[in-house]
Amino acid sequence: MTKINNIMILGAGAIGAMMAGLLADAGYAVEILCDGERKARYEKDGFIINGKPYAFNYVTLSDVKTPPDFIIAATKQYDLKSAIAGLNKIIDDHTMVMSLLNGIDSEAMIGGVVGQEKVIPAFIVQTDATKAGNRLAYASSGVISFGEADKRKTERLKDIAELFSAIGIAYRIEDDILKEQWWKYILNIGMNQVSAVMGAPYGVFHENAEIRELAGKAMHEAILVAKTKGIDIGDDMIPGVFEIVGRLAKDGMTSMLQDVTAGRKTEVDMLAGQLIRMGKELGIPTPVNEVLFLQLKIKEAMAGNK
Repeated sequence: MTKINNIMILGAGAIGAMMAGLLADAGYAVEILCDGERKARYEKDGFIINGKPYAFNYVTLSDVKTPPDFIIAATKQYDLKSAIAGLNKIIDDHTMVMSLLNGIDSEAMIGGVVGQEKVIPAFIVQTDATKAGNRLAYASSGVISFGEADKRKTERLKDIAELFSAIGIAYRIEDDILKEQWWKYILNIGMNQVSAVMGAPYGVFHENAEIRELAGKAMHEAILVAKTKGIDIGDDMIPGVFEIVGRLAKDGMTSMLQDVTAGRKTEVDMLAGQLIRMGKELGIPTPVNEVLFLQLKIKEAMAGNK
Protein backbone atom coordinates (compact mmCIF):
# COMPACT_ATOMS: atom_id res chain seq x y z
CA MET A 1 0.00 0.00 0.00
CA THR A 2 0.94 3.67 -0.35
CA LYS A 3 0.94 6.49 2.19
CA ILE A 4 -2.63 7.23 1.09
CA ASN A 5 -4.91 4.40 2.18
CA ASN A 6 -8.33 5.69 3.30
CA ILE A 7 -9.98 7.21 0.22
CA MET A 8 -13.37 8.81 -0.28
CA ILE A 9 -15.22 9.50 -3.54
CA LEU A 10 -17.77 12.30 -3.92
CA GLY A 11 -20.04 11.56 -6.86
CA ALA A 12 -20.66 8.12 -8.38
CA GLY A 13 -21.07 9.17 -11.98
CA ALA A 14 -18.84 7.91 -14.77
CA ILE A 15 -15.57 9.31 -13.37
CA GLY A 16 -16.32 8.69 -9.69
CA ALA A 17 -17.44 5.10 -10.24
CA MET A 18 -14.47 4.40 -12.50
CA MET A 19 -12.05 5.70 -9.86
CA ALA A 20 -13.81 3.68 -7.13
CA GLY A 21 -13.47 0.53 -9.22
CA LEU A 22 -9.77 1.09 -9.91
CA LEU A 23 -9.11 1.71 -6.21
CA ALA A 24 -11.10 -1.34 -5.11
CA ASP A 25 -9.33 -3.57 -7.64
CA ALA A 26 -6.00 -2.45 -6.19
CA GLY A 27 -7.12 -3.33 -2.64
CA TYR A 28 -7.73 0.18 -1.29
CA ALA A 29 -10.38 1.05 1.27
CA VAL A 30 -12.74 3.33 -0.63
CA GLU A 31 -15.95 4.98 0.54
CA ILE A 32 -18.52 6.72 -1.65
CA LEU A 33 -20.03 9.66 0.22
CA CYS A 34 -23.68 10.22 -0.67
CA ASP A 35 -27.06 11.16 0.77
CA GLY A 36 -29.45 8.65 2.32
CA GLU A 37 -31.56 8.15 -0.81
CA ARG A 38 -28.54 7.41 -3.00
CA LYS A 39 -27.04 5.16 -0.32
CA ALA A 40 -30.16 2.99 -0.30
CA ARG A 41 -30.22 2.82 -4.11
CA TYR A 42 -26.52 2.06 -4.43
CA GLU A 43 -26.71 -0.66 -1.78
CA LYS A 44 -29.66 -2.21 -3.61
CA ASP A 45 -28.29 -2.00 -7.15
CA GLY A 46 -24.51 -1.87 -6.77
CA PHE A 47 -22.40 -1.03 -9.81
CA ILE A 48 -21.35 -3.06 -12.83
CA ILE A 49 -18.10 -1.76 -14.28
CA ASN A 50 -16.87 -3.28 -17.54
CA GLY A 51 -19.07 -6.27 -16.78
CA LYS A 52 -17.80 -6.81 -13.24
CA PRO A 53 -20.13 -6.26 -10.24
CA TYR A 54 -18.96 -4.00 -7.41
CA ALA A 55 -20.43 -3.34 -3.96
CA PHE A 56 -18.62 -0.34 -2.53
CA ASN A 57 -18.89 1.06 0.98
CA TYR A 58 -21.55 3.78 0.74
CA VAL A 59 -21.62 6.32 3.56
CA THR A 60 -23.47 9.46 4.60
CA LEU A 61 -21.74 12.17 6.62
CA SER A 62 -23.00 10.68 9.87
CA ASP A 63 -21.58 7.25 8.94
CA VAL A 64 -17.99 8.46 8.61
CA LYS A 65 -15.85 7.31 11.55
CA THR A 66 -12.30 7.85 10.27
CA PRO A 67 -11.14 11.03 8.51
CA PRO A 68 -10.15 10.19 4.92
CA ASP A 69 -6.58 10.59 3.73
CA PHE A 70 -7.71 11.62 0.28
CA ILE A 71 -11.04 12.82 -1.14
CA ILE A 72 -11.69 12.74 -4.88
CA ALA A 73 -14.56 15.00 -5.94
CA ALA A 74 -16.28 13.85 -9.14
CA THR A 75 -19.79 15.26 -8.93
CA LYS A 76 -21.50 17.41 -11.51
CA GLN A 77 -20.81 21.12 -10.98
CA TYR A 78 -24.43 21.82 -10.07
CA ASP A 79 -24.30 19.13 -7.34
CA LEU A 80 -20.99 20.23 -5.83
CA LYS A 81 -22.31 22.74 -3.29
CA SER A 82 -24.59 20.19 -1.63
CA ALA A 83 -22.00 17.40 -1.92
CA ILE A 84 -19.34 19.33 0.02
CA ALA A 85 -21.65 20.77 2.68
CA GLY A 86 -20.37 19.51 6.03
CA LEU A 87 -17.19 18.06 4.55
CA ASN A 88 -15.15 20.08 7.05
CA LYS A 89 -16.67 17.97 9.85
CA ILE A 90 -15.18 14.66 8.66
CA ILE A 91 -11.63 15.69 7.71
CA ASP A 92 -8.50 16.30 9.74
CA ASP A 93 -5.21 18.14 9.24
CA HIS A 94 -3.73 15.58 6.85
CA THR A 95 -6.76 15.17 4.52
CA MET A 96 -6.20 16.16 0.88
CA VAL A 97 -8.98 16.94 -1.61
CA MET A 98 -8.74 16.67 -5.41
CA SER A 99 -11.45 17.83 -7.79
CA LEU A 100 -11.91 16.08 -11.14
CA LEU A 101 -14.87 18.28 -12.08
CA ASN A 102 -15.07 20.13 -15.34
CA GLY A 103 -14.60 23.89 -15.14
CA ILE A 104 -12.22 26.31 -13.46
CA ASP A 105 -13.86 27.15 -10.14
CA SER A 106 -14.57 23.91 -8.26
CA GLU A 107 -11.32 24.17 -6.29
CA ALA A 108 -12.33 27.56 -4.92
CA MET A 109 -15.73 26.22 -3.91
CA ILE A 110 -14.19 23.20 -2.14
CA GLY A 111 -11.50 25.34 -0.53
CA GLY A 112 -14.18 27.58 0.92
CA VAL A 113 -15.44 24.61 2.93
CA VAL A 114 -12.31 22.62 3.81
CA GLY A 115 -9.58 25.26 3.49
CA GLN A 116 -7.76 26.10 0.27
CA GLU A 117 -4.52 24.59 1.55
CA LYS A 118 -6.10 21.12 1.41
CA VAL A 119 -7.06 21.33 -2.25
CA ILE A 120 -4.97 19.87 -5.09
CA PRO A 121 -5.97 21.41 -8.46
CA ALA A 122 -6.50 18.70 -11.08
CA PHE A 123 -8.50 17.48 -14.08
CA ILE A 124 -8.93 14.30 -16.12
CA VAL A 125 -8.81 13.87 -19.90
CA GLN A 126 -8.79 11.10 -22.51
CA THR A 127 -11.28 8.89 -20.70
CA ASP A 128 -14.20 7.38 -22.60
CA ALA A 129 -16.10 6.21 -19.51
CA THR A 130 -19.83 5.98 -20.25
CA LYS A 131 -22.44 5.34 -17.55
CA ALA A 132 -26.10 4.36 -17.87
CA GLY A 133 -27.94 3.54 -14.66
CA ASN A 134 -25.63 1.41 -12.54
CA ARG A 135 -23.58 0.20 -15.52
CA LEU A 136 -20.27 1.76 -16.50
CA ALA A 137 -18.06 0.90 -19.44
CA TYR A 138 -14.73 2.29 -20.52
CA ALA A 139 -11.73 1.32 -22.62
CA SER A 140 -9.55 4.24 -21.55
CA SER A 141 -9.34 5.37 -17.92
CA GLY A 142 -7.70 8.57 -19.09
CA VAL A 143 -4.94 10.77 -17.71
CA ILE A 144 -5.15 12.84 -14.51
CA SER A 145 -3.18 16.09 -14.50
CA PHE A 146 -2.51 17.73 -11.15
CA GLY A 147 -0.14 20.10 -9.39
CA GLU A 148 0.14 22.81 -6.78
CA ALA A 149 -1.48 26.15 -7.55
CA ASP A 150 1.74 27.92 -6.53
CA LYS A 151 3.83 25.61 -8.77
CA ARG A 152 5.77 24.02 -5.87
CA LYS A 153 6.85 20.36 -6.07
CA THR A 154 5.62 18.95 -2.78
CA GLU A 155 5.70 15.60 -1.02
CA ARG A 156 1.95 15.25 -1.27
CA LEU A 157 2.20 15.37 -5.06
CA LYS A 158 4.61 12.44 -4.87
CA ASP A 159 2.22 10.56 -2.58
CA ILE A 160 -0.65 11.03 -5.02
CA ALA A 161 1.54 9.97 -7.94
CA GLU A 162 2.44 6.81 -6.02
CA LEU A 163 -1.27 6.09 -5.46
CA PHE A 164 -2.15 6.60 -9.12
CA SER A 165 0.72 4.35 -10.18
CA ALA A 166 -0.54 1.67 -7.78
CA ILE A 167 -4.06 1.68 -9.25
CA GLY A 168 -2.86 1.86 -12.84
CA ILE A 169 -4.14 5.25 -13.97
CA ALA A 170 -1.93 7.53 -16.04
CA TYR A 171 -1.02 10.92 -14.60
CA ARG A 172 1.01 14.06 -15.15
CA ILE A 173 2.36 16.41 -12.49
CA GLU A 174 2.00 19.80 -14.16
CA ASP A 175 4.37 22.74 -13.74
CA ASP A 176 1.49 25.20 -14.30
CA ILE A 177 -1.72 23.43 -13.35
CA LEU A 178 -3.86 26.58 -13.53
CA LYS A 179 -2.93 27.08 -17.19
CA GLU A 180 -3.65 23.40 -17.87
CA GLN A 181 -7.05 23.68 -16.18
CA TRP A 182 -7.92 26.47 -18.57
CA TRP A 183 -6.84 24.16 -21.41
CA LYS A 184 -9.31 21.52 -20.17
CA TYR A 185 -12.04 24.14 -19.72
CA ILE A 186 -11.53 25.32 -23.29
CA LEU A 187 -11.60 21.72 -24.54
CA ASN A 188 -14.94 21.21 -22.81
CA ILE A 189 -16.30 24.48 -24.22
CA GLY A 190 -15.80 22.99 -27.68
CA MET A 191 -16.18 19.24 -27.32
CA ASN A 192 -18.81 18.83 -24.59
CA GLN A 193 -21.17 21.50 -25.81
CA VAL A 194 -20.98 20.84 -29.55
CA SER A 195 -21.26 17.07 -29.10
CA ALA A 196 -24.33 17.53 -26.88
CA VAL A 197 -26.06 19.96 -29.25
CA MET A 198 -25.34 17.83 -32.32
CA GLY A 199 -25.86 14.42 -30.67
CA ALA A 200 -22.39 13.51 -31.89
CA PRO A 201 -20.18 10.77 -30.41
CA TYR A 202 -16.42 11.02 -30.88
CA GLY A 203 -16.55 9.27 -34.25
CA VAL A 204 -18.35 12.24 -35.82
CA PHE A 205 -15.46 14.48 -34.81
CA HIS A 206 -13.05 11.97 -36.36
CA GLU A 207 -14.79 12.18 -39.72
CA ASN A 208 -16.59 15.52 -40.10
CA ALA A 209 -14.65 18.74 -40.76
CA GLU A 210 -17.65 21.01 -40.17
CA ILE A 211 -18.26 19.82 -36.62
CA ARG A 212 -14.57 20.31 -35.85
CA GLU A 213 -14.82 23.84 -37.27
CA LEU A 214 -17.82 24.59 -35.02
CA ALA A 215 -16.06 23.27 -31.93
CA GLY A 216 -12.95 25.23 -32.90
CA LYS A 217 -14.93 28.49 -33.14
CA ALA A 218 -16.39 27.90 -29.65
CA MET A 219 -12.92 27.21 -28.27
CA HIS A 220 -11.48 30.31 -29.97
CA GLU A 221 -13.86 32.52 -27.99
CA ALA A 222 -12.75 30.87 -24.75
CA ILE A 223 -9.10 31.31 -25.71
CA LEU A 224 -9.64 35.06 -26.20
CA VAL A 225 -11.12 35.29 -22.69
CA ALA A 226 -8.29 33.23 -21.20
CA LYS A 227 -5.59 35.38 -22.85
CA THR A 228 -7.25 38.55 -21.59
CA LYS A 229 -7.13 37.05 -18.10
CA GLY A 230 -3.38 36.52 -18.45
CA ILE A 231 -3.38 32.81 -19.32
CA ASP A 232 -0.59 31.94 -21.76
CA ILE A 233 -2.64 29.93 -24.24
CA GLY A 234 -3.47 30.29 -27.93
CA ASP A 235 -5.35 28.81 -30.88
CA ASP A 236 -2.48 26.39 -31.46
CA MET A 237 -4.06 24.22 -28.73
CA ILE A 238 -7.08 23.43 -30.92
CA PRO A 239 -5.46 20.86 -33.26
CA GLY A 240 -4.14 19.08 -30.16
CA VAL A 241 -7.68 18.73 -28.83
CA PHE A 242 -8.82 16.98 -32.01
CA GLU A 243 -5.71 14.80 -31.94
CA ILE A 244 -6.70 13.55 -28.48
CA VAL A 245 -10.33 13.04 -29.52
CA GLY A 246 -9.09 11.07 -32.52
CA ARG A 247 -7.68 8.45 -30.17
CA LEU A 248 -10.99 7.88 -28.36
CA ALA A 249 -13.53 5.20 -29.26
CA LYS A 250 -15.80 6.23 -32.14
CA ASP A 251 -18.95 5.37 -30.20
CA GLY A 252 -17.72 7.07 -27.01
CA MET A 253 -19.59 10.14 -25.79
CA THR A 254 -18.66 13.27 -23.89
CA SER A 255 -20.16 13.58 -20.42
CA MET A 256 -22.52 16.32 -21.63
CA LEU A 257 -23.80 14.19 -24.49
CA GLN A 258 -24.40 11.40 -21.99
CA ASP A 259 -26.41 13.84 -19.86
CA VAL A 260 -28.52 15.06 -22.79
CA THR A 261 -29.13 11.49 -23.99
CA ALA A 262 -30.30 10.48 -20.51
CA GLY A 263 -32.49 13.59 -20.13
CA ARG A 264 -30.38 14.94 -17.27
CA LYS A 265 -29.45 18.53 -16.46
CA THR A 266 -26.20 19.62 -18.13
CA GLU A 267 -23.24 21.72 -17.00
CA VAL A 268 -23.86 24.42 -19.61
CA ASP A 269 -24.11 27.13 -16.92
CA MET A 270 -20.53 26.37 -15.89
CA LEU A 271 -19.29 26.20 -19.51
CA ALA A 272 -20.94 28.63 -21.95
CA GLY A 273 -22.82 30.39 -19.16
CA GLN A 274 -19.68 31.27 -17.26
CA LEU A 275 -17.76 32.12 -20.44
CA ILE A 276 -20.50 34.49 -21.60
CA ARG A 277 -20.43 36.27 -18.23
CA MET A 278 -16.64 36.61 -18.34
CA GLY A 279 -16.81 37.80 -21.95
CA LYS A 280 -19.27 40.56 -21.06
CA GLU A 281 -17.09 41.68 -18.16
CA LEU A 282 -14.05 41.87 -20.45
CA GLY A 283 -15.80 43.25 -23.53
CA ILE A 284 -15.18 40.07 -25.57
CA PRO A 285 -18.02 38.87 -27.83
CA THR A 286 -18.96 35.18 -27.48
CA PRO A 287 -21.66 34.66 -30.15
CA VAL A 288 -20.99 30.96 -30.80
CA ASN A 289 -21.21 30.12 -27.12
CA GLU A 290 -24.33 32.24 -26.75
CA VAL A 291 -26.05 30.08 -29.39
CA LEU A 292 -24.77 26.84 -27.83
CA PHE A 293 -26.01 28.04 -24.44
CA LEU A 294 -29.52 28.68 -25.78
CA GLN A 295 -29.63 25.36 -27.62
CA LEU A 296 -28.61 23.41 -24.53
CA LYS A 297 -31.03 25.30 -22.33
CA ILE A 298 -33.81 24.37 -24.76
CA LYS A 299 -32.77 20.72 -24.58
CA GLU A 300 -32.83 20.88 -20.77
CA ALA A 301 -36.31 22.42 -20.77
CA MET A 302 -37.63 19.85 -23.24
CA ALA A 303 -36.33 17.11 -20.93
CA GLY A 304 -38.02 18.71 -17.92
CA ASN A 305 -34.83 20.14 -16.40
CA LYS A 306 -35.26 23.84 -15.68
